[in-house]
Amino acid sequence: MKALDQTQVEGLTPYGEVVGTHLTQLLSTVVVTLSKSIGSHTESSYQDSVKLDGPDHVSSRVVNKAKEVVGSHLETLTEENVQGRPGAMLNDLKRNHVGKYDEDNLPTWHNTEMLKHLEGEVRQYAQQLDIGIRDSVVVFREAITNDEGLPKALKAKLLAGLDGIESGARLSGKLEENEQFQGFNGRDIERFFRTDVPKWDLEQINRGSLSGLHRGFEYVLDTLPDQPDHVPLSVDYVEELHRRSTENTFSVSLQVGLIRGFGSDEDFEDWEMMSRTPTRLRAGTAELPLAKTSITEDGLQQLRDNQDRLGYVLTDMGDEYRLKFNGSTPETCKEKTGVILQTYEREIEEAQDDDAKLKAIGRAIQDLYCSHVFEDGNTRTSIMLMNRMLLENDLSPSILGDTRPMAKCSLDEFVERIKEGQETFRELKR
Repeated sequence: MKALDQTQVEGLTPYGEVVGTHLTQLLSTVVVTLSKSIGSHTESSYQDSVKLDGPDHVSSRVVNKAKEVVGSHLETLTEENVQGRPGAMLNDLKRNHVGKYDEDNLPTWHNTEMLKHLEGEVRQYAQQLDIGIRDSVVVFREAITNDEGLPKALKAKLLAGLDGIESGARLSGKLEENEQFQGFNGRDIERFFRTDVPKWDLEQINRGSLSGLHRGFEYVLDTLPDQPDHVPLSVDYVEELHRRSTENTFSVSLQVGLIRGFGSDEDFEDWEMMSRTPTRLRAGTAELPLAKTSITEDGLQQLRDNQDRLGYVLTDMGDEYRLKFNGSTPETCKEKTGVILQTYEREIEEAQDDDAKLKAIGRAIQDLYCSHVFEDGNTRTSIMLMNRMLLENDLSPSILGDTRPMAKCSLDEFVERIKEGQETFRELKR
């Protein structure tokens, strides 16, 4: 108790502080009850407590009563009480889900509800101990990492979920420091990336994507022109933004490694390696499918007109169009990105009003997206780059809500979508 009260104790980690708080609460109950019990049984003049200088100063009746009180409280310190909320949650997962499969032969813990439950437990634990979300994550991360009864796949999923919770809390702090985002609810952060899929559904589909999106947007905020860590817009900047957004994220094919009877933990690790999202510029050919139902008439014409300039062939596949990209190298993709940025910089410099700026930004984002310069993750990088361009030109950020306009409508239509997204952002600040 004395050590925990001394905040200057060297080597006391945040994890120790958090667990120490939990332990102190448990011990406080024992101490308070113990003092009252001793006070009520002592022969001294004190009513609520007694000074115990040694066994000679109290009767055996008091000592026995103290032992009884301490013993009754120690009996309540079960394994789950000592571990706290994280331990109880993990024990529940192991009892009710580990080794059990659904009709698709996937583990019953492999679902969005489990991720939502994890976030709820982290937030309730933080509220219970009156600590920050990130401190709460530290405790849960330690418990999950050290639990040898969790399958590797479940452990990886839980840890990735914690990454998303922690990075979201960190990004919320960044937004609070930025004047443009004053009044914006931190719980709405994910709307900047896509609103057609809730955040935990997105994480369920692509493990690690939530923290990746947060890292990318944090990089955008940290490198704006008015920031100490400002980084000018360049090809290298776009590559770094993409790397941060896609690193340690996985494709939906990862769940194949979860199917019952497929193999061991080692086999799952092989699937992890094969399902990892590449962070590099594209090498070779690629295809981008576009459902016909969502392409506007002017958007289709723009796709036809841009084939030679952006290096793809528009192909009618029946119920969809596909942009089939010619073979390329990372060097040619980097060169194409440089040309797009040069055009953007020239048009921004020449812009006389906000509409002209929005048109320059819209053209750059549509060209980048429809050039498919990265092997994967082009959507998230393009959306974040759009908001970087808006912010550095003193324009309101935009919540698109739908990524389709980047490829499925004309430039003028896309600019209108950006404006609608700006209005959505302003409404969320009210």
